[in-house]
Amino acid sequence: MAARLACPSALAANALLALPTPKSENPLAADSLVKLPFATTEPTSRPLLGLTIFKSIATDPVRRAFVFSSVGLAMATPAPVTAAGLLPAIAPAMVGRGQNQYYKTEEEYVFALAEALKTEYKAIVDAGFILQIDDPGLGETWDMMIPAPSLEEYRRTQTRNIDALNHALAGIAEERVRYHLCWGSWQGPHVHDLGLRDIVDLMLRVRAQTYSVEAATPRHSYEWRVWEDVKLPDGKLLIPGVIAHTTAVVEHPETVAERIMTFARLLGRERVIAGVDCGFAQGALYQRQHPTVMWAKFDALVAGARLASERLWR
Repeated sequence: MAARLACPSALAANALLALPTPKSENPLAADSLVKLPFATTEPTSRPLLGLTIFKSIATDPVRRAFVFSSVGLAMATPAPVTAAGLLPAIAPAMVGRGQNQYYKTEEEYVFALAEALKTEYKAIVDAGFILQIDDPGLGETWDMMIPAPSLEEYRRTQTRNIDALNHALAGIAEERVRYHLCWGSWQGPHVHDLGLRDIVDLMLRVRAQTYSVEAATPRHSYEWRVWEDVKLPDGKLLIPGVIAHTTAVVEHPETVAERIMTFARLLGRERVIAGVDCGFAQGALYQRQHPTVMWAKFDALVAGARLASERLWR
């Protein structure tokens, strides 16, 4: 018997799926999907490649959630995970933006989502993966809100969202958690992006050891200067993006090395990991760059990291 469920996955946030009803108490068993928080769905106005994409609407209480991607990976990796593999999961406030039709307040809704997502987060870590929390909403929601809020009001909302996320992360060791902040993967002017300086303190409140931050895209590449004034807390690591997902232009390895060395000089060479601004594809149907461009950028990242390492450790 299949249950028709709307899935709040980081990989398929609003996809309608047919999945098995739960039989097992093991959260990583293939048949252990549990009830998800969205009771009804509405089709969007845009069919995609012949498929109808459904928007999830919360009309009932949020219940314990678990996402199919973890189940699939558990089936594909029967042996224990020994390397530092990571698995992304969405932040509570990103699951249902503008979709609450049940709870009296957005705060109740976000914390209900956080309580439900505890299951997914814990299952990922218990399976041996590093948990990466994807939360572009901290930055990108700013220019989506109509009417536009004041910065003070926006920060209050995002403080609530971070509190909800930390509630969901309770009991998970910080060294098993990464937090990813970006300003969305859509390719546009981004002239209204909120600056990192306006929210960096909120990001650093997240119970994570490592913070992944967009830093190579033209709109945000200057923001390494934020770290001239902001102290990265002891024991924390930074993953600055040194290659951009928003352009097909492939960075030169020397550009990558220069970016890495800039952060290393500010924060310490042992506290910087070179990364990508954001994902090149948010699923099979949402590629932002051609795969040949993606791999060329990754080659530049590797080559640039080698150059930086040689110079920083000589």
